[in-house]
Amino acid sequence: MNNIKIIVTGILIACGSVCLSMDSKLFETCKPNTRCSQDRGLIRYDWSQMPASKRHLFNGKSWIIRPSDNVRTTVTIAFRDFEIKKKLYIAINSGGNMLWRKISGSVGTSFELIATEVNSFTIYVQSDERGSFNAYFYVGCKVLTKSSGEILHPSPTSPATTCWVVKPIGLQDLSRVYFAFRDVYLSEGSRVSVTDLHTNLRIADIDQSIQYDIYGNDVTGQETVLIEQFCENSTCPMFGNMFSLSYYSLSNKDVACIETQRQCALDPWMLPQPICEQPCPQLDHILEEEMMKEGPVFDPQEPVVKSGVLPTAVKIIEHVTRQANQTQATEESIESEKEEKEVVEEESVPDKRLRPSPKPTKCQLKGKYCRCLRTVVDAKRYCFSKQKCKAFKSCAIGCIFARIMVCAKMTSSARVELIGG
Repeated sequence: MNNIKIIVTGILIACGSVCLSMDSKLFETCKPNTRCSQDRGLIRYDWSQMPASKRHLFNGKSWIIRPSDNVRTTVTIAFRDFEIKKKLYIAINSGGNMLWRKISGSVGTSFELIATEVNSFTIYVQSDERGSFNAYFYVGCKVLTKSSGEILHPSPTSPATTCWVVKPIGLQDLSRVYFAFRDVYLSEGSRVSVTDLHTNLRIADIDQSIQYDIYGNDVTGQETVLIEQFCENSTCPMFGNMFSLSYYSLSNKDVACIETQRQCALDPWMLPQPICEQPCPQLDHILEEEMMKEGPVFDPQEPVVKSGVLPTAVKIIEHVTRQANQTQATEESIESEKEEKEVVEEESVPDKRLRPSPKPTKCQLKGKYCRCLRTVVDAKRYCFSKQKCKAFKSCAIGCIFARIMVCAKMTSSARVELIGG
């Protein structure tokens, strides 16, 4: 029994207007008292829809989710419209070990169950149950429980995997999750979606090849995210789709720091410089990870050391690089003094409306960002570009910074009351 692992997410009592209903057309309905062998399906039960002439013959119903024999897998179930009057029973089989659990209607109307290393997952309704529920299930999804991680599709170890469940565990004050897509190549009719199972909110829906894009979702403290690559019609090729996805979980403190940095980037005059200079460790971590995944950034005007270069040539290159860095530092110092002079001149003008908006304002961010984010035009250039950030060479890190802080496609899960979890 120690091999059975169950993750029960927080229970939803209410759901706001942003919640989207599950698309039932994508789920094949599993009939009662049968084996559900599909990878994705829907289980329905509604006592009120049963013909009155047959109710006296009703002796209960069961559904067995078991895609294949003698193979342990993962089963993720999202219960919706859960209006059970008495109790729902589930039985989980893992290598012959059985785990039973009773679920009453007091838990709420929506919740999720994730069971790993199981051979079968059975749902049972007794004969005296007068309630109803819908259960959307996914089989074989890889479960990721770390606060940050990466998904590569196809994976060298499990190339057939097409769905992943992200359930960060251990971060008590989870507040936001970023999703960075890179090198997305999809065949015609194929899609990649990111859905918050807790609220059914669609975070991302990609139906075309892209080089780089960032999405974010402000959460309610509980997060169960489904990433799925699927085909909308039967003519899609099974293979040939690929993408890389990195996700990062942030606490309330991390989000507060990042939002402060955002304000400093968009309006440097709003906050004092000491506040804008406060470090954001998680933001720095995201930037470092994304820069590493972008790959090496070379300036075509600078010499590149190749294999087999003599030590003398290396010394010459190092000398040229040092000179370039010194020149860059001198230029930055001149620019900084020029900016300060402009700021003093602007402050001497009594009417703030006369401040020349086209000129770059004094940047209070770190120097490596200020070099690349001198005006709003720079931020727009990074946001609307279809290229990877490394195409901007030395400003690659400024590009990633802008795409996270300014142009990330943000969503927000509805505010709900959580019980248990």
